[in-house]
Amino acid sequence: MQNNELPDWLKEPNVNNHSQTCQNSRLISINLRIINFFIKHFQNEAIVTDNKQSAWLKLISILVTLILILCSTNIKFLWIVIIIILFKVCQLPSQQVSKLSSHFFKMFLCSVIFVMPNFVIGNVQTTFFFILRLMAIVLDVAYFLQINSWQQVIVGLRQLHCPNLIILILDISLKYIHTLAIFLRESLWSVQLRMVGKTLNNRNIIGKVFGQLYLNSKKYTNEVFNAMLLRGYKINPKQKNSIKINKSDYSLVIINLIIIVFFVNTSM
Repeated sequence: MQNNELPDWLKEPNVNNHSQTCQNSRLISINLRIINFFIKHFQNEAIVTDNKQSAWLKLISILVTLILILCSTNIKFLWIVIIIILFKVCQLPSQQVSKLSSHFFKMFLCSVIFVMPNFVIGNVQTTFFFILRLMAIVLDVAYFLQINSWQQVIVGLRQLHCPNLIILILDISLKYIHTLAIFLRESLWSVQLRMVGKTLNNRNIIGKVFGQLYLNSKKYTNEVFNAMLLRGYKINPKQKNSIKINKSDYSLVIINLIIIVFFVNTSM
């Protein structure tokens, strides 16, 4: 009589392989969510204010403000700077204020996480002053990013006679980070599809994905370089972006002078 029962080795469930497969799939899903979040926010360009202030002056303004904030040791000066920045924020449309607020809280919370242990192992007063300085810096950077696009930053760097090679590297790098992020997402999707019913080594997966990412970045770089050669690109462009001061620039100059005066008074 034929025995229709399954062998004992088929009846035993392979719990280890199943748990390892679930763990690998969960890890890839987390990375896919992070990359999708990055690509989504990269594609959704922020609404930039159509102000008539010169790009080079806005770059100098944020550099001066950040340097004074880092050099100051007076808590009154930090509060004055925060109030001035909030006054500039209040002049933005409501939609921009909401976007700026969300960006500010995200950047500020991510930065404060690294400072919180100092409340236990360090001086509370010094930590509070450092957090206040961090708040002023993040608020100023968030406001600058809200009122300026990447094209305006490039124009400002050219007006300040920044080396064209540095501008070219920054411009190409920012544009192709998005392309490499899309390729990385597609690679993780293919890995996730191949993991159905299989257990894969995490180290081998990471090595293969980053190897493919490096090879594709090298391929894109060569294609961009060849396209630039065919189009007759020159590092030194003929057009010159001269520095000009508009009527709307005087308000920004006055604000910077006020910040400098308060810095000098509080430092004495």
